[in-house]
Amino acid sequence: MATLIYVHDPMCSWCWGFAPVWQTVYNTIQQDYQPGELTVRLVAGGLAPDSDKPMAAEMTDQIRTYWQKIEQLLGTRFNYDFWTKNIPRRSTYPACRAVIAARELSVVDCEMAMITAIQQAYYLLAENPSNNEVLLGCAEKTGINSKHFEQFMKSPECDALLMEEIGFARSIGGNSFPNLFLEVAGGVHEIPVDYQNPEAILKSISDLMS
Repeated sequence: MATLIYVHDPMCSWCWGFAPVWQTVYNTIQQDYQPGELTVRLVAGGLAPDSDKPMAAEMTDQIRTYWQKIEQLLGTRFNYDFWTKNIPRRSTYPACRAVIAARELSVVDCEMAMITAIQQAYYLLAENPSNNEVLLGCAEKTGINSKHFEQFMKSPECDALLMEEIGFARSIGGNSFPNLFLEVAGGVHEIPVDYQNPEAILKSISDLMS
């Protein structure tokens, strides 16, 4: 069995730019590979620790520049109202814990749906996923029981799972986002991330599995 490992952060703007290609890669794997042949593991890499401090002006300007670059390069949509409607914080761990909570609590796989809900809330609706109330809204949209979701998301168990994932990501070289790795035949191989060509990613996977 091979495993495709996707190291991401739901509040990473480059992961949002990569989302259409990643969705195609993910869907193709589900369709083209037999059960047990190739599985997908999503790993929350933890871009920025918990913080209640407002984001520094320099960081705000830097992230807005990232948005503009991704928009120009990939045509990705961003809602710049976020910067006037919110008090931004450099804090993505809450969103990462929300994705882990969705995975752990869902009878059906809601992990991808939670990532999408957080990204859409942030980048299209100009909401702040650093805030728990926004994450609770995302849980409701994905059909997760909001009471159980909130309890687990705030639990030491959920935080421990996030720390374990961050440690795993760093151990295989997942130090920036998005990152792709294929674990096959006892080794872990980095897959080049192509923001515009899912076929190139799928070919790299196929070549390593052959």
